[in-house]
Amino acid sequence: MQKRMLTGKKVKLTPEEREAKIEEKNEERELFEKDNLGKYKMIYPCESLDKMYNYGELLKTAKENWEEFTTGKRRK
Repeated sequence: MQKRMLTGKKVKLTPEEREAKIEEKNEERELFEKDNLGKYKMIYPCESLDKMYNYGELLKTAKENWEEFTTGKRRK
């Protein structure tokens, strides 16, 4: 490990470590957003299951459209 650090190569995180890091940063972001809303109202994430389902479908469709737009239909 010491030798690898000296060569300048980065050590990859395991998928579990990466997921934990992402979750930690998301929590940090949410706390910051709650403290700095100002006169705005947070609409996502919300407590209504219906709204969260609709938001999830919207995000899923947007991702599919973006992938199709950027990669084309041949790659699928």
